[in-house]
Amino acid sequence: KTKEKVITRHVWTEYVEEVEHIRHTNKWKEIYPLRKQTIERAYAECKENNGLRYTRLKGIKKNQNQSWLIFACHNLKKMANWRAKYNEYMHETHNKTQKHKIIQKYINIKEKVTQFLGELVTLSTV
Repeated sequence: KTKEKVITRHVWTEYVEEVEHIRHTNKWKEIYPLRKQTIERAYAECKENNGLRYTRLKGIKKNQNQSWLIFACHNLKKMANWRAKYNEYMHETHNKTQKHKIIQKYINIKEKVTQFLGELVTLSTV
């Protein structure tokens, strides 16, 4: 009746616009191609080698728990590979500060995985 047009915006519209702006920056264009080398590669490896391609269980929660276990195993495998490389590196170098940094990094990763696995202890094996 007043011939006014009312425009309503979603609550998160400003965040979507901010993300869209960041996506077109030069820094993002440098970082984004690295995604396929890290995140997507890990997911693809779990799909191919660890049975993540198809679900064997019914229900979202059960499949989520199964996925967590698969990725936990994947992370443990990566840690084992890192440990092997660490041992090779330790034999090659004698720099104590470098050794200390590597040991601290390994301990931090180990604590994160241990904490994550501690949360998974409540899973049922039935």
